[in-house]
Amino acid sequence: MSFNSFCPINGIRQVSHAWDHEILSTSLFWTLVSPRFHPSFQDLIWERSGDAALEVDVSRRPIAYAGHEKAYWTEPENHFLARVMTREIRGVRARVPVGECFVPHFDVHDHPRMSFLALYGEHQFFHTRPLRTPRLAELHLVQCTDWSDWEQQSTMPRRIQLARTFFEGGKGVLSKTPISQFYLRADSVPIVAEGLAIAHEFFPEIVGLDVSTEDGLEALEALGEPMTEEGNPVWLLPNLSSLKMRVLGGAANYGSIIAMAIRRTQAASLSSGALSPITSLRFTYGQVQGQILNSLDEAGITYELDSVVVL
Repeated sequence: MSFNSFCPINGIRQVSHAWDHEILSTSLFWTLVSPRFHPSFQDLIWERSGDAALEVDVSRRPIAYAGHEKAYWTEPENHFLARVMTREIRGVRARVPVGECFVPHFDVHDHPRMSFLALYGEHQFFHTRPLRTPRLAELHLVQCTDWSDWEQQSTMPRRIQLARTFFEGGKGVLSKTPISQFYLRADSVPIVAEGLAIAHEFFPEIVGLDVSTEDGLEALEALGEPMTEEGNPVWLLPNLSSLKMRVLGGAANYGSIIAMAIRRTQAASLSSGALSPITSLRFTYGQVQGQILNSLDEAGITYELDSVVVL
């Protein structure tokens, strides 16, 4: 988000007086706001946006040298946050200074229309109650480090705790608005495993799963065997039928994932509809044995290979 986002609008305003009037009087054209905008332009957006939900950008300009970024919010940023977080919010992108915490700003006001949240460098998270963002559908947590000693030696990475906190706040509403596609970006086996657990807990109706990871194929093998809860078998994501995998680091071999998909599909044929078969796979990068691809054909599972080496 930047002032440049408004340049196309200004160009359209020149087409005719009618178009100019329409744009100036339509609140949805005036929802992007940032402390990097001049205060007078912020006031203009505030006025023209009316009661529309805002898209908030609290990112910072790139720093040429590491360590030169301020450790705390600047005075204009503090003033901006105190003002904007009392409004209804549709989306937030924030780079959080190392000495600050963004999450308490959500205490100011509930945000039932928030659908997008991206936090970069949230180092001091301490919020524990569910946050009321029931329509949150896209969550990005980048460079959010693990819990420190003063946080009671928790072993759960901060990103996972943040994700659970936000999704817990919308659990009731999410159950009424099923989400069929889930995109998981992770960098380790534990994060992939926790991501699957979150997906199963909050979005059990998922049909398509898209995973990008540097390492974590082993965690996906859990999709091929049922868990046991109170003596009963329970499958992760029972409606899953499409799986896309992208391994960004190393020469991952997809043999175990293919074997998992075949086992799950065979189990689905015996489940009387309680478990959906995996019908399509897509792999990007990595490698696979040509022989096991024949097994997919025999199981009736379609597949796509993108930059995958067939051995």
